[in-house]
Amino acid sequence: MGKNASGFTLIELLVVIAIITILTSIAISSFNGTNIKVRDAVRLTDLSKVHQIIIASTHDSTNMASTLCYNNTPPCSGKSYEGELSSQNTNGSGWIKINLNDSSSSNLPLLPLDPVNNDQYYYEYYSDGVNWKLSVALESDQNKNKMANDGGQDSNRWEIGSNLKRLQ
Repeated sequence: MGKNASGFTLIELLVVIAIITILTSIAISSFNGTNIKVRDAVRLTDLSKVHQIIIASTHDSTNMASTLCYNNTPPCSGKSYEGELSSQNTNGSGWIKINLNDSSSSNLPLLPLDPVNNDQYYYEYYSDGVNWKLSVALESDQNKNKMANDGGQDSNRWEIGSNLKRLQ
């Protein structure tokens, strides 16, 4: 009289667990790649929007230095991760040193923050009182070329603004 064995052997269970582990790690890594691309898309959209608002806000300025460095002596700069909630202020005390509240073309209640917003990934504003730029580090390998060929001085950050070649 023979005994019919049912169920899985230890080897079969280990093989199934190994396959599930491999598939899970592949799924997680592709999900992380998607998150990086989404964060970069948010960064590019945020800075392009702010770029247009700054152009409109400075269009009729008679004193560019005081407009670009509101309540500051040029050169002036700001970073989105420095400070508390005040870094989002649109009155010139936030990370952008332009009083966007004085402009009828600005309907921006708060300045955007980088999706990660730490000491590596942040939004930055810089002005020498004549020219200005916004910059951000992008995470995706596909955007490395974009940072290197944007016309700015820093190949590790994507830069947008006025006369980027003159700004540090």
